[in-house]
Amino acid sequence: MPTVETFSEEMLRSYLASRLLAYQVDQQGDYRVTLPYAEELGCSLDLWFLIGGRDRQILSVRAVGHRPIPRAEWSRALELCNEWNRDRRWPKAYLFVRDPADPEGAIFLEENIDLAPGIHQELLDDWLDTMRSASLEFWRWGRAEKGL
Repeated sequence: MPTVETFSEEMLRSYLASRLLAYQVDQQGDYRVTLPYAEELGCSLDLWFLIGGRDRQILSVRAVGHRPIPRAEWSRALELCNEWNRDRRWPKAYLFVRDPADPEGAIFLEENIDLAPGIHQELLDDWLDTMRSASLEFWRWGRAEKGL
């Protein structure tokens, strides 16, 4: 039976290595995996694995498609995100606009988990697989069914 452990970056690195996901770590200590362009998605994708919280026990997964959303499409993108959020549990989808004057925004997919009580590697791996596959599914669905 798996043993519950205190979450650590080593557990995240173990997941990435077990899935053969090449990653980079930025100056803030955030992990980024870039998935190449896929026709079925209509974009390439950055998967961010962010560790935060006072004791670094909050793990966030954020998926950002390399498909800018022009201002003229913001309303449609919001409707698309709302439909996704209404019909699916995770990850939450939202339109991110840094400044309202910007000409483009981006769709972010995000989910967070509080790991303060601990977790075992198998559950962490399963949760991360679910977030990764559901993020890919958003882009497949958006492209195939919604013309994104």
